[in-house]
Amino acid sequence: MTTPRTRHPVQAGALGLVLLALLPPAGAARLAPGMAAGATDSRAGAAAAVPAPQAGLDLARAVIVRVDAARSTLVLDGQPVGWDSGQLRVYTASGEPTGPAALQRGQRIRYALEPFVAVGRPRRVVLIYLDSPERAP
Repeated sequence: MTTPRTRHPVQAGALGLVLLALLPPAGAARLAPGMAAGATDSRAGAAAAVPAPQAGLDLARAVIVRVDAARSTLVLDGQPVGWDSGQLRVYTASGEPTGPAALQRGQRIRYALEPFVAVGRPRRVVLIYLDSPERAP
């Protein structure tokens, strides 16, 4: 009578460690232009005033350098990014929905990029929170 072959506990543990080593660190996933690791919005009162972001979106902070509505592009902290007017959601500092026409040079914003895109296609902005209605100094 033969018994099924089982892995030795040390072999199973080593296999698990190899698989864990292949995964990226949790904080290293999907950093947006102008976002450093750990740069998230942690203000307790902000969640009550502004609608919650969609699940799976990472917010980054930036200052708008240039807005080109004709080409549906922004320059955020020196990085050009596009948007799709059908997908983009913009909210004012008070939490009211608005549109791309509210975007101005010098504004401080929080934004999120598309979580998934086809290979070779740049990610576009899908969500913007205007942190201040006026331009940054």
